[in-house]
Amino acid sequence: MIPITDKRGHAPVSGDIAAPGLWSAVLLRPNSNAALGQMSKRGIRIKETPYGVGRNPNRGDQVTRTDVKLQFPDERPYNLSRHHFVIETGRPGLMIRDAASQFGTLVNGERIGLDEPKNAVSLYIGENRIEAGGHDTPFRFIIAVLACPAPPRPSGLDPGATGPHMLGAKPLRPPLGCGRTQGLDPTDLIADTRAMNTTLSDDRIPTWHGTTILSIRKGEDVVIAGDGQVSLGQTVIKASARKVRPLGDGSVIAGFAGATADAMTLFERLEAKLEQHPGQLTRACVELAKDWRTDRYLRRLEAMMAVASKEASLVLTGTGDVLEPDDGIIAIGSGGNYALAAARALIGRDDLDAHQIAEQAMGIAADICVYTNTNLTIESL
Repeated sequence: MIPITDKRGHAPVSGDIAAPGLWSAVLLRPNSNAALGQMSKRGIRIKETPYGVGRNPNRGDQVTRTDVKLQFPDERPYNLSRHHFVIETGRPGLMIRDAASQFGTLVNGERIGLDEPKNAVSLYIGENRIEAGGHDTPFRFIIAVLACPAPPRPSGLDPGATGPHMLGAKPLRPPLGCGRTQGLDPTDLIADTRAMNTTLSDDRIPTWHGTTILSIRKGEDVVIAGDGQVSLGQTVIKASARKVRPLGDGSVIAGFAGATADAMTLFERLEAKLEQHPGQLTRACVELAKDWRTDRYLRRLEAMMAVASKEASLVLTGTGDVLEPDDGIIAIGSGGNYALAAARALIGRDDLDAHQIAEQAMGIAADICVYTNTNLTIESL
C-alpha cells in the first residue's frame, strides 16, 4: 500500500486542501499567551473529530455539547464563546466550523460565522492560523495539518521499473490517515509527530531569494534602490532584474522583495487603489493591506513592498501590516538588515544626499549578503 496522492499523481504539498486521505496528522498549537495557558507549546494532537474549542462554562451553565474537548477561561466582556469552533471532517475534507459563536472565527484571514455568509471553511495542508473572537482577541491558534509523504523509492532500482524482481518487496507503510484504518499505536504518535516537525520546517527545497530594497528619505529627496540579483538555491538566475518602478502618474515609487509574479500583481492592485484614492498613499496602502490579508487569492502572494511618495514612506506585508519608519529609512529583503545599518550610519553625513547614501549602503549590503549584487536600480522623487 502506498500513500494516496492527488489527481496529478503527486504527494500533497503545503497550500493544498486537506482532502480525505491526503493528510496523516493534525496538531492544534497555541499562537498566543492566552491559548498557551491550557496547552503546551508543542500543542495537542487531535486524534478524532469533531473536536470543539470553547470557553469554560460559568457556574450554573448547562453543558449541552459533548464535542467541546478544549476549554479556556475568559473574563467579561467575553471574546470566546462556550462553543466557539469545531474541527471536523466533511465531504471536502478537514474543515473548521464556527459553532454560532458571538464574534465569529477568523481562519487564514477569512472570517466565518457571525453575520458572514459561510460558517465553515476547509483547512489546508501546512499551517492554518485561527483567531477565535473579535479583532483584538487573545485566543489565537495554529492548526498544523501534516501531508502524507511521497512514497520512498527502493534503493538501487529504476524508479519506473516493474517486473518479477519487485515480487516479495515489503509494502510501504503510510502514516496514520493516509489510507490506513488500523487503530492508533503509541509508535505511530511518535513517528507522525517527528514527521510533522520535519515537514513543517523542511528547508531542503530551494527557494527564490529575490533582492534587497532600500528607501532613503533625506530633506526633500526620496529614493528607492534595489539590486538586480535573483537566486535559486545556490545559483544566480539573473543579475540585472529590475525590482523598483514608479507607479501611477510617477508620484509614487515602489520596490518589492519576493516572487516576481506576486509582486507584479501587488503593483497592479496598488495602482488601482491609488486611482481610487489619488494623492492618498497611506489610505491606498491600508486598503491594499486589507485585501492582501483577507482575500483568498491575495493572501497566498509571497512578497514585501516598500513604497514612497513625497509625503510618506511605507512598508506593506502580507500579514496586514502598513508600517512607516521613524527615521525615513526602509530596508527589506535578504540583505535588508545590512543595508539598513549602513544607511543609518551614513544618514547624518551632510556631504551625502539620499541618492549617494543609497548607493553606498547597497554596496555595503552587496559585500556582505550573497543574495545581493551591485547592479542597482534607483528611482527618485
